[in-house]
Amino acid sequence: GDGPDFMRMWVGHATTHAFVNRFRDENEANVKLIYALAAYICAWHNGKYAPTWWYYSRYLNNGSRPISVGSAILNRIDLANEASVAQAGFFLHYLQQRNPEAFSSFWSSFLAGEGDTFSLRKACLPDKDDAAMDSDFKSFTEDYKKSFRPWDK
Repeated sequence: GDGPDFMRMWVGHATTHAFVNRFRDENEANVKLIYALAAYICAWHNGKYAPTWWYYSRYLNNGSRPISVGSAILNRIDLANEASVAQAGFFLHYLQQRNPEAFSSFWSSFLAGEGDTFSLRKACLPDKDDAAMDSDFKSFTEDYKKSFRPWDK
């Protein structure tokens, strides 16, 4: 119904799920975290987190679908709510930008059968409590929106 951008997004999701399942049974993992990873991957283009204009305007900068605070964003993923999944992918971008080494290390461990959403947050932001992370995530989101340039326009 939403054209090629919608299909491109879900092909990216299918590819991510297939890849994770090559290493571990998705049913034994945190499925919400896998959906967040898929959303993160779907928004990458040429080595940067640069979603299409459609993806950005539909999920990341839409007044009727505001981005949650960081401390709640991974837990509020509702697989029937595409915006919550896409916003969780954006939160993974935030974590990756804050601590690329810990982020990469976490996903290697995750594929080996370890880790959950809490350990991902703690690995990437070991010194931030919820309030500090929420404040930092809000600033990060505002800066991202000011600098956003879609790769498809």
